[in-house]
Amino acid sequence: MIALRELQRGVAAALRADAGTGAAAFVLANGIAAERRLRIYANNSRHNVRATLEAAYPVLLRLAGEDWFAQAAREYTRRCPSRSGDLQHVGARFAAFLDTRLAGTAWHWFTDVARLEWAYQETLVAAGAPPFDPVRLANIAPADHARLVLRLQPTVRVLCSPWPILGIWKANQPGADAGAAPALDSGTARVLIVRRCDHVEMRALDAAEHALLAALAGRRNLAAVARALAAIDPHADLGTLLVQCAGRGLLAGFTLEPPAPPASGGPP
Repeated sequence: MIALRELQRGVAAALRADAGTGAAAFVLANGIAAERRLRIYANNSRHNVRATLEAAYPVLLRLAGEDWFAQAAREYTRRCPSRSGDLQHVGARFAAFLDTRLAGTAWHWFTDVARLEWAYQETLVAAGAPPFDPVRLANIAPADHARLVLRLQPTVRVLCSPWPILGIWKANQPGADAGAAPALDSGTARVLIVRRCDHVEMRALDAAEHALLAALAGRRNLAAVARALAAIDPHADLGTLLVQCAGRGLLAGFTLEPPAPPASGGPP
């Protein structure tokens, strides 16, 4: 008797190949040939995946056109089959796939448009955390502040792109004038994506704000955050920027890294 795991793998392979060889032997015909049942299932599966990708990447679909998007979706599905039973995760690797597929072409910027759209999708479903309580910081000795690791809200994403992806995204929203999209060489985009009560907010960041949020997203302690910020803008005030982050609801809490072990004195 075939193991369930092998049966599942066989059916999945048959669906991807649009062929019922092997797996068809374990499919009940019941009036419709097993091979045809698998082909129907494969067609429905491809349709659902493509529809999910189109829903997740509407700007990319508008920019690239239906034919190109359909071809890219088919290739992506073959090369990067989802490992989740939840359609929400189908597009998780689409930007990485496009990065490889479009590298060295005039359309490589599609990759960062996809990254922006997927960040939008992630913020929609991320579970929010309790708001940051600055009062708790009163229990941390000033000498330990450098070891603080401030956490961003799970609903926050930060992106940086050499292309003006935020302007492109805005120009390709329903009712917007696509002709108002910025030129591709108009400069770097640094973008904050955060879910609010009734919408997802997207806004441009300056270089210092992005450096701060990117360092926080990397779970770096305040000493490392301060160094990253100073490397971008020596005049930026870390305290002021952190207060702004807290006021905008971007922070969720903090942890305290253990102290570094004492340096070895070496051999006598």
